[in-house]
Amino acid sequence: MAISQQQKDEILSVVVSLFNGAPGGAILDDLAKAVEDGVPIYEISRLLAETNQFKALTSDKTTIPQQVEFLLDHFGFAPGGEPGSAAALAEEYFTLMN
Repeated sequence: MAISQQQKDEILSVVVSLFNGAPGGAILDDLAKAVEDGVPIYEISRLLAETNQFKALTSDKTTIPQQVEFLLDHFGFAPGGEPGSAAALAEEYFTLMN
């Protein structure tokens, strides 16, 4: 059984948001296989956030504002967006999830 296009898009979104780049083919295949085997996307997100590669990217992001700015940048946003805008909503979400 293959994964759906929506699931592929979700995997890509997770990797891009965490690493600010698309995964290589082998990694994408591994992640797709995990989803196919029943691993939920949120679990893949958690596992990727625990990798040494992600920790190296975020090792100097020790405060919540620094972490939020890091994530916003990966989505092409800056802090302090217009209230109600996608940037402001993302900033609020990232702040609350920390």
